[in-house]
Amino acid sequence: LVSLCAPESIALTDNNATAVLRSLEKPIFLKLWATWCPHCKQLKPTWDELSENENVTKDVIVADVECEANR
Repeated sequence: LVSLCAPESIALTDNNATAVLRSLEKPIFLKLWATWCPHCKQLKPTWDELSENENVTKDVIVADVECEANR
């Protein structure tokens, strides 16, 4: 949960999703994506920029789920 302080998107997995979601004290902005998806690949730079924006991350948690590995 230390990564919640880092200015980057939190990668939710089968192993950490429940614990991370229960610990959040802010709303969550969640991206569901797949490695093969061209739309997801196109969104990645924008998503990374969003997750590094301190004006955004002070108010919300930015997280993502890679859907193929974490069904």
